[in-house]
Amino acid sequence: MRERAPKPCELGEENMVNKKKMWWRWPVALIVLTLVAAACGDDSTTPAPAPQVVTSVSILEVEVPVQGETVTSVSIVEVPVTVEVMVEPTDPMDLVGDARCEANKAAGEITFLTGFGFFPAISIAVVLAAEDQGFFDEMCLDVNIQPSVPGESIVLISANVIQFSTNQIGELSQAQEQGAQATIVLNWGHTPVHVLLVPEDSDILVPADFAGKTIGSVGGTLNAGLQGLLLNGGGLSPGDYEVQGRGYDPFVISEFDGGIAAFRSNEPDTLISNGVPVRVFRPEDYDSVGTFAAIQVSTEFARLHPTAVEDWVRAVVMATDWAINNPEDTVRISEGLDTSGYFQFDHEVFRFTEEVKLSLASSPEGHNFGAIDDSIVAQEVSALMEFGILDQLPNMAGLYTNQYVDAAYDGAGNIIWPGPIGE
Repeated sequence: MRERAPKPCELGEENMVNKKKMWWRWPVALIVLTLVAAACGDDSTTPAPAPQVVTSVSILEVEVPVQGETVTSVSIVEVPVTVEVMVEPTDPMDLVGDARCEANKAAGEITFLTGFGFFPAISIAVVLAAEDQGFFDEMCLDVNIQPSVPGESIVLISANVIQFSTNQIGELSQAQEQGAQATIVLNWGHTPVHVLLVPEDSDILVPADFAGKTIGSVGGTLNAGLQGLLLNGGGLSPGDYEVQGRGYDPFVISEFDGGIAAFRSNEPDTLISNGVPVRVFRPEDYDSVGTFAAIQVSTEFARLHPTAVEDWVRAVVMATDWAINNPEDTVRISEGLDTSGYFQFDHEVFRFTEEVKLSLASSPEGHNFGAIDDSIVAQEVSALMEFGILDQLPNMAGLYTNQYVDAAYDGAGNIIWPGPIGE
């Protein structure tokens, strides 16, 4: 019976050098190359070891001058080869360059609902700027921005029909009780944006004077920040005053003896600039907390396309910096898109710059601009529960994350641009 030829890895160095009767040079080299890739072991069906990356192999180059003569020289030659190997999947967040670009393209069209038309509230204006300035394009993201009204997005975003939208932390906390699947990824304002307005000649001089009054509010309710203002500042509980619904026109202020709940970034200016002086009651003056200008992402979309979410947030962070330094150009982007017929350029510049001022002034120390503040959120949620707006504590881990916004900054607070996609 013919004996099995030993595999090269079964031969000691001495046997490899002294082996005789090698008849042709090329077959020998070919055999060695083939066998080096084989596994040492028996000839059974033992599973092959896991593939490894090979950049070169050693080939025995044997000089045999005449058939039958002893080998006179053996040399080892390193020959570069290309070997197809199986590679374990990597964390998608480690993707860089073209691979990251392709991962972001695979996310498809990403829809953002504004929640307030194309008016330049900060959380809307900066997304419009990211699209206008090409920051989304640089991240290989296909973003579709659609105008909408408040409260329209939560069902759609939970189903991943849309991917991003504006929202407030307090509102998402309530929606989570109903099964909403969304996560806050950006938050600029760390102070309440709503205030109470009364005509300047009103007999309401301090929060306690709201007792027995009727306050007009969009939606017919007061948020936790305003309820905290009345409780902390005047000792008033919800049963001590009445709240009725109103439209978006602030000039109805005269129809309510308790004034109106209003957006401080635009409605006081609307009234004052049109000859209606007002008195303003601000929640923070009475130790009442709140947040505004937040953006949420579909939880399912974030699970499926984490690089797209991170780079979407990075583009918006970059656009925020640009918009703050170019407020009028930022508002012109909104003006070019608006079809409502109510857009007044100077007033909208006031809105945007006022929200920027509030956001910068309230940004907590030690946090990147746009990050969510744990302490403020905890206080806001506590207030929501205290006033019966929430029945139970929300899932805080699912309510918000700073994972994506913090990835947009380095340790010194500088924006990392273009980030991994540029590597």
